[in-house]
Amino acid sequence: MNFPIIHDDIMTSTWYSMVQSLIPYIPWYRKNFSCEKKDYTSSSIEEYGKNDYGHFCHTLYQIDEVNNNVIQSEFWEKFAPLAYAISSLHERECHTIIRAKLNYTLPIKDAQHMMPHSDIDNNPIRPKYIDSNKSYYSCVYYLSESDGDLILFDNVKVYSNYVIDLKNIAVSGRISPKSNRGVFIDSRSFHAGSYSTNKDRICCNIVWEGS
Repeated sequence: MNFPIIHDDIMTSTWYSMVQSLIPYIPWYRKNFSCEKKDYTSSSIEEYGKNDYGHFCHTLYQIDEVNNNVIQSEFWEKFAPLAYAISSLHERECHTIIRAKLNYTLPIKDAQHMMPHSDIDNNPIRPKYIDSNKSYYSCVYYLSESDGDLILFDNVKVYSNYVIDLKNIAVSGRISPKSNRGVFIDSRSFHAGSYSTNKDRICCNIVWEGS
């Protein structure tokens, strides 16, 4: 399968309008930096972290390893049809939902992209339900019409201690946001969202365990 895969107009206009009406009522958590700084070399943080101003987020669905259950937001029921719609397009790749969350960034003049990262890695300190022998897939679904491309990267070095080095990183693709658009990628691939310059940028990120 060649990534990324772009799906436009995934959901009905009725559903899209409904979730748009929920945005002002969702409690947002401020994350000051989009990734864990300890996962990167100091030179990578110095070069790419300077443009990362964090974002607001809201967890819709998350496997709770400690209590052996799942954490669900009160808004998950409204957003769940999106996950089902995407998984119906990728039945082989989308077996089990690992997490779903909303990301919200405010416009920033002369904005750059956030820290390049992957949604899943093989670091053993990660949750035990992440299996290094299994495949994982992500979808970034846009809930706003703005600029602020999704940028895909190659040539990322991950050392044996799982520290990430971005020294030789190269841009392999750019995808512009579009309302009701979903971008389907390999969860282990490196990518980063960009800050918008003209209006709020809102998206939903869903991760599945696949075959």
